[in-house]
Amino acid sequence: MTGPSGRSVRYDCDGRQVTVVFSGGVARVFDGPGSPFVLDRRPVRNGFWYETVTRSIRGSGRTMTYTIGRMAPLQCRKIGSGRW
Repeated sequence: MTGPSGRSVRYDCDGRQVTVVFSGGVARVFDGPGSPFVLDRRPVRNGFWYETVTRSIRGSGRTMTYTIGRMAPLQCRKIGSGRW
């Protein structure tokens, strides 16, 4: 899904559904009720990397790693078809 607010991608992260909206230099991560977490883009040679002090997403293609604080990283796979 694309639109004025950016590109939306849904992931299955170890059984937890996460939606990420990529727009400009930020990614908004929706992982439950309430407001999204806004992560800033970081430079990376391939794929993508966004983070704050307590959360990060890194990935490429159909896979992503989602880290929340000191929890073990969640391994995510894109839900659906398409380029993203």
